[in-house]
Amino acid sequence: MKRIIIALLLTIVLVTGVFAQSPTYDEMVTAFSGFADAIAPVLPFNASVGLNWSDAFIGKLFRIPPHLGVGVTVGVTTIPFKSMETVIDTFNITIPPELSFLQKYGLPLPAYTAEARIGGILLPFDIGLKLGILPEELLKQQGLPFSAEYLLFGADVRLSILKERFLIPGISIGAGLNYLQGGVGLTGLMGGDITLTQFDVPDATAPDGFVTHTLSLSDPSLKFNWNTTVFDFKVQVSKSLLILTPYAGLGASIGGSKAGGGLFTELLLDGSPITDQQIQEINDAFAAAGETPPDLSTTGIQVSSEVQGWSVRAFGGVSLNLLILRIDLTGMYNFTGNSYGVTGNVRIQL
Repeated sequence: MKRIIIALLLTIVLVTGVFAQSPTYDEMVTAFSGFADAIAPVLPFNASVGLNWSDAFIGKLFRIPPHLGVGVTVGVTTIPFKSMETVIDTFNITIPPELSFLQKYGLPLPAYTAEARIGGILLPFDIGLKLGILPEELLKQQGLPFSAEYLLFGADVRLSILKERFLIPGISIGAGLNYLQGGVGLTGLMGGDITLTQFDVPDATAPDGFVTHTLSLSDPSLKFNWNTTVFDFKVQVSKSLLILTPYAGLGASIGGSKAGGGLFTELLLDGSPITDQQIQEINDAFAAAGETPPDLSTTGIQVSSEVQGWSVRAFGGVSLNLLILRIDLTGMYNFTGNSYGVTGNVRIQL
């Protein structure tokens, strides 16, 4: 999984690697706002990775053998390319020809979970749990010039409403809760300090009655982050055919998502780290002149967007059943955000 995540980050580095111009502060705020507004609505789809097992219902627990299973899902969903368009346009970035497919299919977002599912007692239901985690500083510890954060966990309950028999497929309905948190940080991309603004501080001792200062960011890091919490509902149909089990389903998620991006670093005044005393002196000088001082509280640019609403998806695939070993391949499509996903699952299932 680490290799998949590194591949994603290298893709982002290629996309954002060379800036042909230095945008203004307002232009950067607008760019990150565009990213946040575009990505937030599709996050519930990215959180749906995992627990899409081929069987619509695995069976009750107290049987011989008992019905339960454990496994791992690895996959990728896409972030619509439009989420990056404002950033790309603002920084005048050229997409390499070998990455032109990103404009059609979107930016890949890897995902993985460790999973377990156990059959119910008395009633025909099963319960699933999933967890995937990547500590934020793990990649930096490997000597890579970027960081990544990933956390995905969730749970669901599926109730069998039609038992599979002969030519009749099995059908279940389910409900669950998913939480996804992620982020990517890239350092050294700006090629130097970024000037935020120049401003004049009133100074009666200066020849012109004021002193000009430059406020800048010291070679800032580029960061994107996101999180979503959603309630998920789905219906699934499956049919066992010898060693194969084809399956299909529809899912809908509702909840809240938040996404953002920005530049983070040390704030510089005339090329040197600004101090609390300097901030106070500047504020006092503006106040004495009856003018409004500039905002000197920030250590970068952080823009975020929050959305509430529905996300609707279709999923389906087939599993290969070799005794107690199940190998699933699942494809997904998000109607709400026009994005795609594909996952593979390997598990031991009784």
